[in-house]
Parts: sequence; C-alpha cells; structure tokens
Amino acid sequence: MNRRARVMFLVVQGVIALGLVACARTQVGFTSEESRITARWIEDVAAGLERQPGELRLRPATKEMTALAAILIHGTGPGRWTAVDPVEARRQRRKELDGLLAKGEILMDGEAGLVGPAPGLAEDQVLIVSAIADAENRDRRLIDALVLSCTQASGQAAETYLATAREERRIRDLTAGGRPGRRQR
Repeated sequence: MNRRARVMFLVVQGVIALGLVACARTQVGFTSEESRITARWIEDVAAGLERQPGELRLRPATKEMTALAAILIHGTGPGRWTAVDPVEARRQRRKELDGLLAKGEILMDGEAGLVGPAPGLAEDQVLIVSAIADAENRDRRLIDALVLSCTQASGQAAETYLATAREERRIRDLTAGGRPGRRQR
C-alpha cells in the first residue's frame, strides 16, 4: 500500500472510531435507568422532599429524558421552580392523604399503586375521602401517562418506570401508616 492510501486508510479508521464513540455516548430511547431516576424524583417531589431540577438533567441523556425534564419543571424565577401541575397537586395534598392513611380511612390498593376509601365509613366521610382518593389516583395516573407518552417509553423502560413509581408510592403510603386492603368502589 502506498503512503497516500495508508494515510487515507488511517483517516477512515479514525472517522469510524470517532463515530462509534459518538454513537455509544448518544443514547437512543428512554432507558431503564432514566425511568428509575424519573420515578423516584417525581415521587420525592410529590411527597414534599427537597429535590433539584438539575437532577433530571443527566449527562449523557436521551432526547426523551431531556424533553421530559423540560416538561416536569417550570421555572418561576432565578433559582426558583415548581413541578408540573399533577406533581404539585400531589405535593399539596400529601399531608391530608397521610392523615387519612394513618387513620385507616384510606386504604392502599396494592398492585395498581392506587388508594381508595376504606369500607364502613359513614356516608358523609365517604364523600370527602373519595374526593381526596380520586384526585390522588387521577394525578398518579396522569403523571404515569405523561411520563410514558412524553418519553415514548415501551418495553423494559416502561415496565421499570411503572414498577418503580408504584413501589415508591407504596413505601410512602406505608410510611404514612397506610394499610393494604380492598378499597370501597
């Protein structure tokens, strides 16, 4: 091989190597790790724990994760932010939900990660407790739908997100004194 051909061969190999490195660093699709991080961050914020928006800005991040982080967080001024509406609504409702879980007026509905009024409540209590449980369940489902649709998650990433979100919710509900049971329908 002459010198020119050898140089061209080395240049092509270098370009291919750089392309492979770039492709390896550019993740495609919402990953299982991103889904775990997202679920934990959302549930922490919904529970009123201090989390920072920058925790969702991963490096390297998929374009889906970058888009999701932009949707979940609203800047309200320099250094100030708030979470997207259903997460913020859950954060605002958390103390009341915790109180009802502790009193046994709201029960956990295991597999689905939802909550509902306990059987045997007085009619006026059922109306109040049902409204709170329904709002909580609506927001939990809305958040899940938002994450899965925004990231176009499917397969393992979607399963990981849902499993992590449900487990985080279960832990928080149990910590508040919640008990598993058949909720009133």
